[in-house]
Amino acid sequence: MSKYSLSFKLEVVQYYLSGQEGQEATAKRFGIDHSAVRKWSAAWKLHGEAGLTTRHFTYSPVFKESVILHMREHQLSVREVCAKFTIPAFSTVRLWERLYDEGGLEALTDSRRRKKTMPECPENHPVPPLQTPLDPDEREELEQLRAEVAYLKKLQALLRERSTSGRGLKRRS
Repeated sequence: MSKYSLSFKLEVVQYYLSGQEGQEATAKRFGIDHSAVRKWSAAWKLHGEAGLTTRHFTYSPVFKESVILHMREHQLSVREVCAKFTIPAFSTVRLWERLYDEGGLEALTDSRRRKKTMPECPENHPVPPLQTPLDPDEREELEQLRAEVAYLKKLQALLRERSTSGRGLKRRS
């Protein structure tokens, strides 16, 4: 759903095109950003009401390439191209242009993967535990290994402390 209704956009565009005020004054009057006034008025001039409706499309790599090439061939701005091809966000075209410059047509293919839904676990099959519990001998060995590691870490810290404090003192001869 769009942040602004079609009727609101039409009201803003008609007010702006009436010539009573400029983009910034119109934007201030309606409490919106002036770039929205520019975008909506350009879209309305090219496509009428259809240009003001929010659309969510998946664009093919060939279409993306044709938009970029058209923009370059006719020396249009990103905003002008968006208005002409009714692309909602100019940042989308900027992204396409950057990808195209980096890797050509192949870079424009959408490589995102769809999220896979996790299969439901049947109720009659319980989930096995991640680890089997340790028997008493294994637990004792684990605790002993942990104590050894802690001892060695403490020893290393003490040795480091001695070596750094010894460097700061000057020896008397």
